[in-house]
Amino acid sequence: MKLKYIILFLSVILFTTNNVLSQESKDYSSMTKEEVLQMSYDDLLNLPFEDLLMLADIVGVSADELLEMILNMEVSTASKKAESVFDSPLSTTVITQEEIMNSGANSIPEALRLSPGLIVREKTNGVYDVHIRGNDNVPPGNFSHFAENSMTLVMIDNRIVYNYINGGTFWESLPIGLTDIERIDIIRGPSSALYGPNAVSGVINIITKNPEDKEFNAEIDMRHANYNTLIAEVGFDGGIGDDFRYRISGNYEVRDRYQQDYYSYASGDYVDKDEIMSVFGYPYASGNRGTLPTPELAIDQKGANAFLMYDINSKAKLQLNTGIQESTAQTIFFENLATPFANRYSNTSYADLSADAYGFHAQVSYMGGEQDLSVGMNKPVIHYDMSTINANIEYLYTIDDFLGIRPGINYQVATYDDSYYVNKAKEEDPTREGLLNGKKSLSVFGGSIRADYTQIDNLRIIAALRLDKYDKPDDLYLSYQFVGSYKLSDKHLVRAVYSRANRSAFIGNVYADFQNPLATAQSANDPMLNTLISLGALDPNQPLYYQYYIGNENLKLLTMDMVEFGHRWKISNNLQTDIELFYTQTRDFDALLPTSLDTEYINLGNLMGTGDVLIPVQHERRTYENIDVVSKQMGASFSINYMPTKKILLKTFGTYQKTNLKDYMSDENDPANLTDVEHKWTPTFYGGLSMNYNFTENWFLYANLYYMGEQVYNRYESPYGENGEDIIGEKGILNVKLSYQFMNNSSIYVSARNITNNEVNEFGFADQVGGLYMFGIHFNL
Repeated sequence: MKLKYIILFLSVILFTTNNVLSQESKDYSSMTKEEVLQMSYDDLLNLPFEDLLMLADIVGVSADELLEMILNMEVSTASKKAESVFDSPLSTTVITQEEIMNSGANSIPEALRLSPGLIVREKTNGVYDVHIRGNDNVPPGNFSHFAENSMTLVMIDNRIVYNYINGGTFWESLPIGLTDIERIDIIRGPSSALYGPNAVSGVINIITKNPEDKEFNAEIDMRHANYNTLIAEVGFDGGIGDDFRYRISGNYEVRDRYQQDYYSYASGDYVDKDEIMSVFGYPYASGNRGTLPTPELAIDQKGANAFLMYDINSKAKLQLNTGIQESTAQTIFFENLATPFANRYSNTSYADLSADAYGFHAQVSYMGGEQDLSVGMNKPVIHYDMSTINANIEYLYTIDDFLGIRPGINYQVATYDDSYYVNKAKEEDPTREGLLNGKKSLSVFGGSIRADYTQIDNLRIIAALRLDKYDKPDDLYLSYQFVGSYKLSDKHLVRAVYSRANRSAFIGNVYADFQNPLATAQSANDPMLNTLISLGALDPNQPLYYQYYIGNENLKLLTMDMVEFGHRWKISNNLQTDIELFYTQTRDFDALLPTSLDTEYINLGNLMGTGDVLIPVQHERRTYENIDVVSKQMGASFSINYMPTKKILLKTFGTYQKTNLKDYMSDENDPANLTDVEHKWTPTFYGGLSMNYNFTENWFLYANLYYMGEQVYNRYESPYGENGEDIIGEKGILNVKLSYQFMNNSSIYVSARNITNNEVNEFGFADQVGGLYMFGIHFNL
């Protein structure tokens, strides 16, 4: 990490630690042991030392023991059972609700910058792309949507929120807000054996609040900042009787972009909306060629949720979560031939029913609605109705408390249908075409088994196997995970992992069926063609170049293999470290490649007395094909948590990695020309520093720095001169939040995101990200 960013961050720490306000004290002597144990780690951390001693005495342990009990909060995602983070067998990070709120993060993706191993890039104000350890934009020079993360499985309460049109997560379409979250569990590394397809680089499981208090509570958070940024969240929770609990919540977010011009491929620069030209020479926003979204809009999102919990008895419970959302985000995702920007629209609802009873866990979830990946784009129409259904059931069988066996079965089906929207578009313009042109679906049926063995003291062995039967391709895929961890002592734990995971097929890659007439006689600007047009012999809109995008039902599925070693060390009660070394190989990437180029001729007759005039028309077919490239990645991540005093918690983390592409096809027109290259879109180093500082009982300061090294983004470069490379410089992002708690955990605060206004863009051809300066208020009633 560059020295200037570290100095900047340390300056904030030195300034604040030399300006401590007078302390106030609160009487905790009346609290019960149960109330103390329900307090969060951050709540305890922020207490004056004398109050911490008092609470420790209530529990019956020392202050150090109480902190250690809370420091290793429970995490369930890594092994599907509750255990401390220290004992977790995988590379796991937990971001607590308290840390999220203290940090001043304004969205779930921004909160993920608090975890090691995650690359979080902001495209426009509040619109993000998130990767675990990279391996993105492979192969370089592919279409823009291949650069977004499609290898990480994101879930909300184990409900999959993955999109199957091109893979990945539309973060703006998540229905929940930050105040709904209890914690975020993050697993780095292939985990399909535990969670099914698409958990290739890891899992992000967002766990929502489970209200334990039967009394009515209300929570309201409102934030306002420059760029017309407004974020509001509200939640109500309580109970009815002894067995029923609920939470009702809503959220709204609107933001403007950091700038109002657009990157234009033709000019290689940012220009006003009306100046954007297609690479074929015509104004993009004219006629029916295409339209552009409102220049100032970054995101407009709203959601509502209901979480209903019923305890049948001490061994059986039901939970029903349901909600709706509507969102529009100006982002860089799907291709056009003028600018990478487009509006992405989603209007979806979900229902998620889960049951736990006598060792069984069953869950059925549904999500459906309408999405448009490029609002107003003329071709192709990527506007569709979609639905996904996921169902799974597992049973935990325990033998003498040292062997747990968990078999399970799972079924997934995703259906996408653009028929209605394509037909409607054709009524206005018969030349318009859809990406799919019909109803398409993908399904997978899987079975898994997991064994967890702990009979030998301090040794834990885990083995997980999963077999998935896909309909596209019609094949079986095996994923697995073998884990061993050993406690050398209460302060040292070493672990090793060997795993394989695969990604499912995508609707777009399998079923694409799009005909795209591109260059016309007029746009070619050829003297002979211009003469023929002036004579009326040639239609100026006659296409001279067609491009076809064709899916492939027999694509091999992307697969990652990983070997990983880790070590956790409790150096002292106030200092803990974690380091992981990893090596991965990823193969069977696919890309849209040219497979044929045919030429036909239009005969205009003997117009000039010298013979027939033949006008060539080319037809290029591009088909989704597997490519030979293999991504080999080697790296190391570290994290250090340190409490120099009872009022300050310091965290630092970072990942250093190198990604090489073996057998990379540098020229798509010469498939035999393979070479080995370093993949520069995944940064070599990224990480962060944070400080949580309690001035007094009521004043809190949080500062964090997130850093990414230099990156080079390459996108599809056509023969017609599209600009295909964007060199993105290193970037340090310093955030600061100062808050005052005035009653019942209610607070007012000011927050500065990117306080130095570092305007380096973070994604290829995206906005230059500016500073966001915010005032907010949080009520807990």
